[in-house]
Amino acid sequence: MEDPTKNKPEQLDIKLELATEKDWEAYRDMRISAITGASSKMFGPITVEEDKAKDEAGWKADLSTADKKVLLAWQGSEPIGIIILKDKKDGLWDIGGGYTAPESRGAVFARQAMAKILEEIRKSGGTKARIVTREGNNDIIKLSQLLGFKFVKVEHGWHFTEIDLK
Repeated sequence: MEDPTKNKPEQLDIKLELATEKDWEAYRDMRISAITGASSKMFGPITVEEDKAKDEAGWKADLSTADKKVLLAWQGSEPIGIIILKDKKDGLWDIGGGYTAPESRGAVFARQAMAKILEEIRKSGGTKARIVTREGNNDIIKLSQLLGFKFVKVEHGWHFTEIDLK
């Protein structure tokens, strides 16, 4: 008898939602974890002290800018990741500032998250998405290519891949 689970995509109980001002604490906690944790070198020149010094109003303001969207990944009621989308104009959106709690990382989560990220970009009028990551962040570089992103360039230590959403 054939195994019914073979070649079927695993589904995770993960929600990826647009963060609103009510989510400021979850966003703050995930961002601080990202820029101070083991993967912090992948974020480039970020002033950790500046982020740590932000008050509630500062974090809420960060979530309400017109050219930026913050997506929060939730597993149940626990935040497990963030991704920042920036409108670079003319249909191009940058996908960056991403962080996933170490215990939640994996290809299944990444594929499900990327599908939702690209859907959010399309809903916002985006026609192209770009992942910008530190050169040497081989996990993200490889993942972006597996998901259909094409290499564009390496510039000043940053690796660029893009995907056309038309």
